[in-house]
Amino acid sequence: FEMAFADGGELPPVPIGDDAQISGFVDRVDLFSSNGTLYVRVIDYKTGRKSFDYTDILSGIGLQMLIYLFTLCDLGEAVFGCAPEPAGVLYVPAREAIVPVGRRPDTEEADAAHASERTRKGLVLDDESVVCAMERTDGTPEFLPLKRKKDGSLTGDLASREQFVLLKKFTMARLRACVD
Repeated sequence: FEMAFADGGELPPVPIGDDAQISGFVDRVDLFSSNGTLYVRVIDYKTGRKSFDYTDILSGIGLQMLIYLFTLCDLGEAVFGCAPEPAGVLYVPAREAIVPVGRRPDTEEADAAHASERTRKGLVLDDESVVCAMERTDGTPEFLPLKRKKDGSLTGDLASREQFVLLKKFTMARLRACVD
């Protein structure tokens, strides 16, 4: 569901220090409950290409989804009845991409090119149950930015719970530095 961080929204504007706040809308918020823990994922639909770029995060220009994710975790108890944990953030293509292929591609080549364009960009919690809730698959996820290794473990754009904690500290410090 869509969710507003604004006066009159589901959650108040995001406070930044004493003198600033951010208002906005999350395109989609997904919830998953497992063993008494509620997980939240933030989705941002994009009509063009958008990557989850760590350089953008470090420079402070790619923080929006992370700000919303961490605010949902901090203030979400008022909406969801318990404080959720981060499950991830993903950019999702909102239209089918036109992909370049050879002069006369066969069906497999065209399908493979389109499949690679459908892969979301973002960061996902390194937790098998959370990943399986995001995309039900016995093999490599088709839409998540992950691959399954031969030993069955996942690799790709994954973060542990501890890494999400560190990312939250960095994101909020970077946000405060932008308004100081």
